[in-house]
Amino acid sequence: MEKIDWSDLAYTSDDKEIEKYLLEKNTVLFNRTNSPELVGKTSIYNDEQKAIFAGYLIRINIYSDVLDSHYLNFALNTNYARDFCHRQKTDGVSQSNINAQKLAHFELPLPPIEEQKEIVRQVDKLFALADKVETHYQKARAYVDQLAQSVLARAFRGELVPTEAELAEKQGYDFESAEKLLERITAEKARLEAELKKARKTKRKNNEKN
Repeated sequence: MEKIDWSDLAYTSDDKEIEKYLLEKNTVLFNRTNSPELVGKTSIYNDEQKAIFAGYLIRINIYSDVLDSHYLNFALNTNYARDFCHRQKTDGVSQSNINAQKLAHFELPLPPIEEQKEIVRQVDKLFALADKVETHYQKARAYVDQLAQSVLARAFRGELVPTEAELAEKQGYDFESAEKLLERITAEKARLEAELKKARKTKRKNNEKN
């Protein structure tokens, strides 16, 4: 769910402006002018700090005995509301706009106030669960990334290749590296060639005697 960004704020000392635009707790703010992707986004003011609202926002006043402000905030962030905003927005060169008159045509499903509050409670529970899942996911992802880097580092240091003694112990026989095997094959080849040469020499001498 969208939250108010309290960084990079503008300030005023105009008492009349403060009185006119001062926000009250649980006020829903509608982003009427922004990029095509962000226009129509909403958030709720929870009295985090004293504030007034900017000109690119619409302040939605709530009759609390009929409409729960948190329910409205959730409703305005649904795909149903996003589709409405997409149809209603007016596109400029780099920004889109949805004025208060167009917003007034939004058809809001309006169950009894107690049902609205129950919907809010259930949605809050699901968002809390989603936050926990996201936290676990980020921790698991960080662990996997660290593990991957560790494996690569060990691989380049040659620590992932088992030693000859470890292989011999696991497989039950003496292990020799490819380099040693090549040396043994070369020596065996030389020995056989020497024996063959000697046998040919002996045969030739026997033929000469006969």
